[in-house]
Amino acid sequence: MHIELLDDCGFHWEDVEPHDPLSTIKADDLASWFWLWALERRKADALGADGLFLIHAHGRFTSGAHRQDLQGIEILKHIRLTPGLETVNTWHAIVYSFEPLEQILSRKPGSLILTSPGVTFLRLPAALALRNALVHAYSQKKWNSLSLTEILADLGMNNPAAPGDRTFRPYVASDYTPPDSAHQISNWWGIYEMYLAFSGIEFPEYSRPESLPEGVRNFVLRLDSKKARWLEASRVSSGAAEERLAEFTPVRLELTRTAAGKTIVYVDDEADNGWLHLLNDLLNQNVATPLCQTVVPYAEQLRLPDKTNDEKNYKLSVKELARWVNRQRPALLILDLRLLGAREAYQDPHEASGMDLAREVRRRNPYLPILLFTASNKAETLLISRSLDVDDYWMKPGLGEHRGLRSREDDLIALAAKLDALLGEDYSWLQRVAGELRAIEKRRDAHWWEQTVQWPGPEYQGASPTLDTQHPDKDIRKQVLSLLHPILYTTRIIFRLNEMFGQPARGAAKVGSSRYIPPESLVKTFRDALFNQVGQLIELVHDLSRDDPFGCRTSNGILGGYFDGAKASFVFRRRDWWAFRLFAFRNQHTHRSDGGSSATDNDVKTAISDLFAWLTIARIQVQPLPGDPAKEIANAMAATPKLIWRKGRLPEVYPVLRLDVGDPTGVITAKNSEVELARCGNELAVDSRFRDQFAMRPEFGPLVEKSWALLRGS
Repeated sequence: MHIELLDDCGFHWEDVEPHDPLSTIKADDLASWFWLWALERRKADALGADGLFLIHAHGRFTSGAHRQDLQGIEILKHIRLTPGLETVNTWHAIVYSFEPLEQILSRKPGSLILTSPGVTFLRLPAALALRNALVHAYSQKKWNSLSLTEILADLGMNNPAAPGDRTFRPYVASDYTPPDSAHQISNWWGIYEMYLAFSGIEFPEYSRPESLPEGVRNFVLRLDSKKARWLEASRVSSGAAEERLAEFTPVRLELTRTAAGKTIVYVDDEADNGWLHLLNDLLNQNVATPLCQTVVPYAEQLRLPDKTNDEKNYKLSVKELARWVNRQRPALLILDLRLLGAREAYQDPHEASGMDLAREVRRRNPYLPILLFTASNKAETLLISRSLDVDDYWMKPGLGEHRGLRSREDDLIALAAKLDALLGEDYSWLQRVAGELRAIEKRRDAHWWEQTVQWPGPEYQGASPTLDTQHPDKDIRKQVLSLLHPILYTTRIIFRLNEMFGQPARGAAKVGSSRYIPPESLVKTFRDALFNQVGQLIELVHDLSRDDPFGCRTSNGILGGYFDGAKASFVFRRRDWWAFRLFAFRNQHTHRSDGGSSATDNDVKTAISDLFAWLTIARIQVQPLPGDPAKEIANAMAATPKLIWRKGRLPEVYPVLRLDVGDPTGVITAKNSEVELARCGNELAVDSRFRDQFAMRPEFGPLVEKSWALLRGS
């Protein structure tokens, strides 16, 4: 049996030759001393199945220690509570002291571990005659005929410690004080948990200590942290870690592809304590040559003044930090809820510094995706994190009530999936469209829809076409912007609903399987609102409420005209074909006879991309010069592409131009069109029984290219 002596006094033990490692270990604190001891014993392969400790309760193991510190008892606590030591946790420990047990417990009640199973307490100097002391302590008659070696073997076999048993809890809890705030604990413990999940290595503080940031490693080695881990760190198991890591690999691979070439701003007072390193590992396949850049503010920028005592300078600092964030032009902002750390541990989450910064960033960049990091799972915090100031949140794994509800591997997969979604196609598209909106806001000269426009009229029943004049209001840009912002805002809400309730990220089926799809009525409400806003904007530009240029409120018209059965085509009053298509698209998804919306997220993005192409590209003649009226009309007609009715489907190169308005055979007749129009109140509404498309003339090329560039980022 291996006997490990933990004593600095050099006592002579009768018939015992214990191993004494103290001469090689030097440390300023007991946590580091025990860590170095464990590393040495692991390296020497001295942590076998059979062993016993001899521990001097008054031993001095670190520089500056005193006998009354009872460091030997603290080491015993480390032994019992440190995972990754194989069976050493259960070795029987003989603790000896000059003080009686009652006096020690009176002076330090947290030493109750001396009375736990697997511990023998002996008084000095009688303990030096170890065999006699043990026989006297246990009154075992059978030991009278045994040697000391045999007695120790019997003691270790029949009286092991059981630190894994819940009956051990009182001996730990009696010496544990929960932290005042979960913030610091979650920051340190959370990064440790994520390193375990990312590396797949249990207890890296012993097997690969160099892989942990120094601050995180020191936190994990502290006795208080070990107590918290033992008492409060239990998690729900989700299967073998190897299996969960196998599921994590494709999620991370997809994330690295999505993140390539993008810049992320990360604002967290704990960024340098391992979190920034973890994000870089997640976002890049090769950290040495990163394709995704994660930017953090300078330390001085995060030294925010106290909000209570210096509110004015606090607000100025938050505004300056928000300006810095926006100057980076990030694809994503990752933000910690409490940037002031323990100083705002009890601050209302809605008034926390992270939320103040989120609101300030939103004022200047309303469509930038924001991921909130929080150390709390309280209902109020979650409610705030679901506010419209942030797009999603991720809870740093903590301890106790703040620990993760699933495995650490699930937490890591969830973080990667959230990053992938917020850096993905939907939010990237929203950023591109938001750029177009800013360009509309800042353009110095007039847009085409801010000028007087001559629209060509229809050719029907032998009549010659005429010019229809569009007179915009003086504040038309302000009115257009007042509709464009709600359109993008509504789109962002739709994306957030998808992330909140369903549509799990690619590669994360198991993680997302517990989430539920939002009620279709909820999604339809927002999509209908969005398509109606698109229709309102077209009505605004064409002043539909006063002049009724599309004729959609006339008995013979449908959005500018009527269906000519003889020619099997529509005839329009004002030839803004692109606007007609958008308005028809709006009607298609808001006037279904079954009350449901057939629109998808891609339909939403297509409609808005087409809308911005329509607003930003002029393709009609603005205020023709005086001259031959017939020539002016001809010029206007030539400048405005004609929309033709076509059977069959469009080529694949024009997917954004598709609009289903026919039957499966590609045949649409005057009869069924009139029936459909009459049933829908003279507005174009498409029933699921009809399948066909509009085809566009080549003059629509610039609009198609602009819409396609917004959709695909090219």
